[in-house]
Order: sequence, then structure tokens, then C-alpha cells
Amino acid sequence: MKPSNAMVTNTGQVKLIDFGIARTYKIGKKRDTVAMGSENYAAPEQWGKGQTDARSDVYALGATIYHLLANMAPTPAFLPSAPLPLANYNGAVSAKTVAMVEKAMNRDREARFQSAAQMREAILAAMSTLQPIGPVAAPAAPIPEPSGGGGTPAIPAQPRPQAQPLPAGPASAPALKPRPAPAPPPPPRPCPACGRLNKPSARFCAGCGRSFVPLQPAMLRIVKPVRAAWEMPVTRSPMLLGRASQVEGYWPDFDMTFYDEDEGYVSRRHAQISRGPDGYFIADLDSYNGTTVNGQPLLPQRAYPLRNGDRIQVGLVVIEFRLR
Repeated sequence: MKPSNAMVTNTGQVKLIDFGIARTYKIGKKRDTVAMGSENYAAPEQWGKGQTDARSDVYALGATIYHLLANMAPTPAFLPSAPLPLANYNGAVSAKTVAMVEKAMNRDREARFQSAAQMREAILAAMSTLQPIGPVAAPAAPIPEPSGGGGTPAIPAQPRPQAQPLPAGPASAPALKPRPAPAPPPPPRPCPACGRLNKPSARFCAGCGRSFVPLQPAMLRIVKPVRAAWEMPVTRSPMLLGRASQVEGYWPDFDMTFYDEDEGYVSRRHAQISRGPDGYFIADLDSYNGTTVNGQPLLPQRAYPLRNGDRIQVGLVVIEFRLR
């Protein structure tokens, strides 16, 4: 189950399509014969860790709801890092909805909803927190038809407003209000970096180019190798990119082990992305195979600015940097 399996007709009816890889649950099997499913919506047991059952469908439905509410697919279940909380992407989601999605996507299937009926009850309970729409105004009463059959309907006569005499004498003239003084023009905007005075509405300093507007949130998206769609927001600074080590209990912020497991081109501490007042920057951390941005190799331990759409290559892994 994933968002592309749900289609909405012109009349608002929802239909499920494309279930060609559905399988039948077989009692006693330890795992599925063939691993099938879409990476971002498949439960952990679908990756050779057990036989799929109704709780796997519960996970997929929870991941689909997560995507619809966050406008982003959750991270695949085979990765060590759990999906970011739904509230990080959509602050309008109620606490009941967040709890329902997290329970459905629990990586321990014993902690999920044990049936679709249980999840249905949780969805209905979450929907009960929505604010009801106010009452619709009653329609205007129809104009009565004349009793004599056809013709133009009779419109009841309305009483004519009586004309009021104008007050006499200059003393009744309304007093003139004084005009408000014009507001002073806004002061120029000084640049905190170079001190140059800019227009009050300036978005960037005309001298040094410093941005006066808040930084947009950044996102990293795997481009190559195409093994699983994966996006991760840059939520901390610095953000470490590299390989994990289960033996040492070491986990980078952006773990690339899955994409580089058999190659070994990515170092454990390969590169890092940091956020400054003027934007985002990347630095290579003396990695074994180096880091490039748009094909240009980076010198180690030096920060380079990142722009929207830049492609970062870490070993053989290509990541796209995006501003949302």
C-alpha cells in the first residue's frame, strides 16, 4: 500500500488499484519466499526478517498516511534511523493523529495495531478531534405565487421611507477632523555584516550580499544509486554524513551504509553540512575518497557554500541539496 494505490474519482470516491504483488498469508512460514514491496512503505519484516501478515498492511497504511500529511515519504524501515516525527513537517496534525500514525508504523509489529479493525477505530477517534463546520444559513423564503394562475408573481409593497428634513443653521454642520500627520518614511536597513545602509524593503545587502530573510529549510535527497527513495531534512548543524558502525555503536546523522555497504567508498566521518547566518555550507572531513559538489572536488576541512540544486558526491553516492 502506497499513495499511488489510492485514486480519487471526479465524484470524490476513493478506489484502490494495482495490487499485483499481493500474497496470501501461510501459517507456519518463517519469512516470505520473495521480498516484495515499495521501499518507503514496506514493514521491516518484508526485508527478510519474517513473514508478512495483516500487521504489515497496517504499517503500509500508516506510512501512506504519513506521506499524505507530511508531503514526504518516510525513511525506509531497513535503515537504522527512524522517520522524523510527523509533527516536524505538519504542525496542524492533532496529537491523536500523530499517535495513531506512530503506532501503525512501529517497527515492532507486536506494538502496532493487530488488525485493520483496530486501526479503523483509531482513525475514527483521531477524526473526532476535527473542528465541525458551522451551520449553513437557511435559504431565503420563496416569493409567493399569485392565486390567479400565470403571470408575474405578486411582490408585496414595501413602505416608502419618509424624508427627513435637513437641520437648519450653520451650527449643525459636522466638525472637520484634522488630517493625520503623514507617517515618517522607514529608516534604511543597515547590514549587520558590512554596515552598508540598504533600502528598507531590501532582501539582500547591496554591498556584501548578506541575506536579510530567514533561511529556507534544506533537504537532502539520494539521487544515485537508485536503490530506495530517501529524503532527509537538514535539522541540525553540523550534520554528519558517513557510514555507521554497529560494532562501535557509531551512527552519523545521514547514514549511507545501505547505499555503500559492499563498496566501502564512504568514510565513517566523510563530510558535514552546517548552517550559518548566510546559508548552508559543506566541508570534507579528510575522507578517504573525497567529496565533490557539482563535479568539483573539495579541499579537506574547508567550508564551501551550497546552493539550491547542488549535487554532492560522497564516494559513489550522489545527493541533491534542495531548499524547500
